[in-house]
Amino acid sequence: MIGILVVSHGELAEALVSSVQILVGKLQKTKSISIWPGDGKEEIEERLQKQITEVDEGDGVVILTDMLGGTPTNLILSYLKGKHAEVITGVNMPMLLVLSSHREEKSLERMAALVKKAGRRSITLPQRFLGWRRRRNGTDILPKLQEGNYKRQGSRESFVGNEMESIVMPLSMRESL
Repeated sequence: MIGILVVSHGELAEALVSSVQILVGKLQKTKSISIWPGDGKEEIEERLQKQITEVDEGDGVVILTDMLGGTPTNLILSYLKGKHAEVITGVNMPMLLVLSSHREEKSLERMAALVKKAGRRSITLPQRFLGWRRRRNGTDILPKLQEGNYKRQGSRESFVGNEMESIVMPLSMRESL
């Protein structure tokens, strides 16, 4: 199983892991590290070493960081030379969800590519994606949803205006990675 380490400025790493665990349950071989302004380089490297050792079973570790060029990413890249790990920046929940779902069946390199793809595909402008248009007075015009193009996502429902509409996800977003 590929290990997961999430590293960020502040509490973002813990919050992301905690939020994903609400959706999928406890994540095995998953750790998070918060980096704060007063943390020293040696202290951070010790925590990195400890957490990587705890999550790595031999299949490698995917390390998700908050941003390219930030302290978490820079420290990890300098520390990881020669280690069996992939670093992916711009962490978000869909990345963690894909990683938690497929990490037992894919190689480290393939898993890293899938996680990057999931992260990018999850960034969207949903109103435009769903075909909403804006009236001159600033109100939104919702498109008429066609059954053939959309699929109900579970039994959850939300209120849109005065009508109850099903939460939908376009089929193109549900494609298998």
